[in-house]
Amino acid sequence: MYWRGDVPLTVAPFNAVDNLVLSQLAYTSFDGVKRDRLGAMARARLRPGDVQGNDRQLLELLATSRRLGVARVRRAVEQLDEERQMQFGALTLELDDGTACVVFRGTDATLIGWKEDLNMSFADEIPSQAEAVRYLNDSTRDTRRPLRVMGHSKGGNLAVYSSVKCRPEVRRRIIAVYNNDGPGLSERAMAEPGYARIERRIQTFLPQSSVVGILLGTAERYKVVHAEGTLGIVQHDPYAWQVRRGCFEYEPGLRRTSLLVDRTIRDWLGGMTPERRKEFVDAVYDVLHATNARTLDEIAAAWPRNSMAIISALSQLDPEKRRHVHAAIGGLISAYARNRFAPGDDSATKPDETTPPEK
Repeated sequence: MYWRGDVPLTVAPFNAVDNLVLSQLAYTSFDGVKRDRLGAMARARLRPGDVQGNDRQLLELLATSRRLGVARVRRAVEQLDEERQMQFGALTLELDDGTACVVFRGTDATLIGWKEDLNMSFADEIPSQAEAVRYLNDSTRDTRRPLRVMGHSKGGNLAVYSSVKCRPEVRRRIIAVYNNDGPGLSERAMAEPGYARIERRIQTFLPQSSVVGILLGTAERYKVVHAEGTLGIVQHDPYAWQVRRGCFEYEPGLRRTSLLVDRTIRDWLGGMTPERRKEFVDAVYDVLHATNARTLDEIAAAWPRNSMAIISALSQLDPEKRRHVHAAIGGLISAYARNRFAPGDDSATKPDETTPPEK
């Protein structure tokens, strides 16, 4: 935004960094937004105490940006449904280059949001994926513009999934799909006819120590972005991704720690049936839910009290379920040990060396 915030898209075309800016923006609350310019929406969110830190700085830049601030917000939705175990958010933007962007929100701090992510380990389709397909189909009915679909974290997964499963006439209008460190698709989703038809338009970006983006595997080629920090979960934050003169700074490949996590998770999940994965995920959620917290932040803020609630909930699990939880945790430790001290196959996924970086 500092480098190109004042440069219209008609002068410097939309690129991968613009995609990441909009994907991060999708985490902002859309409550009350109907149809307005993005700059006006950003200014409305700059009330004292409403948004802090990097998010506030991003909104301040968007509020005066000639590049993205002039975009028109067409349809913004956000849903949190505990019964369906769904956390979903999306917005559509009409850019002044004649295209439209469909942007999906990633996982927020709610326990429901994280539970839904974990459900991907055993479910062929989670509720937010189905909702993303409906949203992409419905939000593009009244426009014939070429489409870009994007998101960060789970939002990147939703961008790819919805582009695979949407109506053929919608898919034909998609010129690019951006997945920013989002989990991969299930084997069943990749077997869909729509995947082969959209695959060449998917652009996947991972930080060099990616943890989230390699979950469930990454079939499509990817580019590795240099990010600050040593831990993958820190590098998952879009604000850690490094940009120079309007373009990402790229790395030649993923770090070995990221590849180790990839092999470990594949090994671990491969040793459990979908039913066992579900049982483990449900048990972990039930234990955390016993704290009466709605978000991970709330759990951390009162950790001494919440830790006791977690220990109590663990002790009250059904004996057989508790045994399966212990077995799953033991299996994860064993999978890590096997892959930590064994030569690994670093060729499971490779960075995209065929497409030059965006200008």
